[in-house]
Amino acid sequence: MNKTLVAADEVRKLARMFQALGEVVEVLDRVGSLEQAEQEAQARIDKLHAAAVEQEAQLAERIAAVEARTATMEAEAADTRTRAETTLAAAREDAAATVARAKADVAEQIAVAGKVVADAEAAKAAADAQVDAARAALADLDGKIAAAQAQIQKLLGA
Repeated sequence: MNKTLVAADEVRKLARMFQALGEVVEVLDRVGSLEQAEQEAQARIDKLHAAAVEQEAQLAERIAAVEARTATMEAEAADTRTRAETTLAAAREDAAATVARAKADVAEQIAVAGKVVADAEAAKAAADAQVDAARAALADLDGKIAAAQAQIQKLLGA
């Protein structure tokens, strides 16, 4: 073979080796996107956890308010027994209905938040799996790059 054909063959080999670099850029872009998605999913999980805590605090405040109102009514019941019994019975029914509504509202909100948290955690797990796969692909490409670099060095040294 003449020198020009040998040189053309060597350049073709180099072109194939540099294709791997393009693949590395694509993998790095994907890894970056997956890491961003993971961070966003974690932020949503944190926000949902905070919302659930806030809902529990609101429920405790509602229960405390109902209990305080009931205690006041019981103190007034000591002054006038007949009127107080009627008032207390009505207040207890109102308090029980308020607590039941509050508990139902909060339970529904907590259930919704729990589903959103579960969905976000599932999305995070999927993103983690994609990141792991991308990292494995990157490691494979790193090996290909190292082999390509060794081949380049060999060709440049020859």
